[in-house]
Amino acid sequence: LQRRAVVSRALQMVCVAAFVAQWAPLVHALVGPGAAAAAAVASGWELWLALLVASPPTPLTLSWQADAVSLSAGHFGCLLTSSVLHSGLASLAVSLASLEETLPWLETLDGFVIMLLSYSLAGAGVGLAQLFLGSQTSGIAGLGAAVGLEVAVAVRCWRYTGGKLMPPTITCICLLCVATLTAVYQPLVGPWGILGGVLGGALSAVVAYDILYIMRVAIAITLLLGVGAWKLLTWLPRTVWRFVVGVSAVLWGTLVAVLQALR
Repeated sequence: LQRRAVVSRALQMVCVAAFVAQWAPLVHALVGPGAAAAAAVASGWELWLALLVASPPTPLTLSWQADAVSLSAGHFGCLLTSSVLHSGLASLAVSLASLEETLPWLETLDGFVIMLLSYSLAGAGVGLAQLFLGSQTSGIAGLGAAVGLEVAVAVRCWRYTGGKLMPPTITCICLLCVATLTAVYQPLVGPWGILGGVLGGALSAVVAYDILYIMRVAIAITLLLGVGAWKLLTWLPRTVWRFVVGVSAVLWGTLVAVLQALR
């Protein structure tokens, strides 16, 4: 098999771009003129420690995280956007390292659509578990989604090989260690978030192809309805025009015949 990782790279770049956008409003506190003012409140190492392990309440974080208000308003897209948010540089680094193993594997064997569905289901599982099982009203799902993809790959490997499992890699072990520590100190992730990612990843290994089939059927029906509507819209004017021309010809012929008879 030829390893494919085009969409995988794009998804990793989205995670990096989201992290940069999370911290962009606070760059002045780490470097530049604002660093001195920030150091008066907290020591420099505390600021860099925050960059390593924290999730800043910046506009992108607040608008992309999964929260109860957005879900109650019907904005279910927050379950997907939260799956690219990470709590600190350490969380992002281990997630990217893990995704470097799992995303290309899924994209190569199952296709990029199944890969994206697996990542989305894992991220959605994190968000739902955080909101409905945990005590938080908001959460971020990047790290949990990466854990969920490790589980998705393990379940698929178990199904493909008839019950055999690959031994965990060093990257997978590091991811699980960081995920455990993050679940303890970061309420926006929490143990329920990691558990939700595990369940979502396992579920994606079972139902991803069924979801893809339903999507194809829905798209096919939509296209058929669209083509049928277009044919109807283009058929009616032609039919009406032909009817008008035919009726006009009959009336004109009748009129000419009547005038000739009167003469």
